[in-house]
Amino acid sequence: MKNISLILNAVLAIAVATLFYWHFSSPKTATVAGKVSSEGSSIVFVNTDSLLENYVYFKKAKAELEVKRDAMENELSNANTAIQREFAAAQQRLSTMSASEARSTEERLGQKQQSLMQRKEELNDNFSIQMKKMDDELNDKIHNYLKNYNKDKNYKYILAYTRQSQILFADGALDITKEVLEGMNEEYKKEKK
Repeated sequence: MKNISLILNAVLAIAVATLFYWHFSSPKTATVAGKVSSEGSSIVFVNTDSLLENYVYFKKAKAELEVKRDAMENELSNANTAIQREFAAAQQRLSTMSASEARSTEERLGQKQQSLMQRKEELNDNFSIQMKKMDDELNDKIHNYLKNYNKDKNYKYILAYTRQSQILFADGALDITKEVLEGMNEEYKKEKK
């Protein structure tokens, strides 16, 4: 999730810099009675917080990842608990064990602990790959949809707006989030059929 935010913030920073240059280097145009509309505008924005919160594909993918993360955490927690129990049992029997028995028990528990750490790394790596795959798929879906969406709209820029973005103010009349969200959810429903 943080990767998406970082990518979107980088895109936003570039877009804002371009917007400042474009705004201050081009002649000013008047708006009718101070009203601004996305129609005829060359710059619009999508509130990515709202998009991600309401995009059905993203909600399902996020839920699937959360289930996998929970399963991973349960597996690691159960394995760790089992090792802790074995360690506690070994400590109770320590006074009755021979030196060689104590060494072999210590080695066995050490190997189990090491195997658990390797499994944790393996699961974390696998989870990171799955998150990256979801991020990539999400970005592809958004970019591909906006590319097709913009064919007849002819916007010069479609910015991503978030509460943490570099954009401090965005006129609501330029917000195309609802329209984009409805279109993307409709497209996703068609894909699932």
